[in-house]
Amino acid sequence: MRIYQLTSPQNNAIELAEVKAHLRVDYDEEDDMIAGLIDAATLQCEKYQNRTYINQNLKVTFDDLIKCINIPRPPLISINSVKLNLEDGSQVVVDSDDYLYDPGAHQSKFYFSGFDDYIGYTLKERNGFEIELTAGYGELTTDIPSDIKLAIKLLVGHWHQNRETSSRLRVNEIPYGVYSILSKDRIKNV
Repeated sequence: MRIYQLTSPQNNAIELAEVKAHLRVDYDEEDDMIAGLIDAATLQCEKYQNRTYINQNLKVTFDDLIKCINIPRPPLISINSVKLNLEDGSQVVVDSDDYLYDPGAHQSKFYFSGFDDYIGYTLKERNGFEIELTAGYGELTTDIPSDIKLAIKLLVGHWHQNRETSSRLRVNEIPYGVYSILSKDRIKNV
């Protein structure tokens, strides 16, 4: 399975002003640096949870037909298309009546109910089966759960305070609280 990002989120998972308030920064000279830390912390948190926070379109590809799979990077909003990429270079669009999915679930499943009708096609050796989908909690920062926002703020705060990887005295690790917060909704083995 391979995952490709087709569209980037239109907003951040958390507002710069909210993070600056958390950091107790009331000046603008570090805004660009803090914005970069927000982006990096959001990616780190998404990667750890195997989730998508702000809506984006993704393409998930497989080398073989898949009958049933847990959709990666939930929460799933919609399946936009399912396609077979054939060895001869052509493409077959799977009818939406031939698959089922459960949007919004903690871990959404895709079930290819018409699997047997498509088994005779010869797929490309790589990326022969693809699912395009939209995933995320929503378009706005207000759609993001507050515990995820807290984890991002804690991580940004840690990186803002500890700008070097290590010091002579000790290695500065990511605070335990971040992983503790994110672990409860983490999707494992994606």
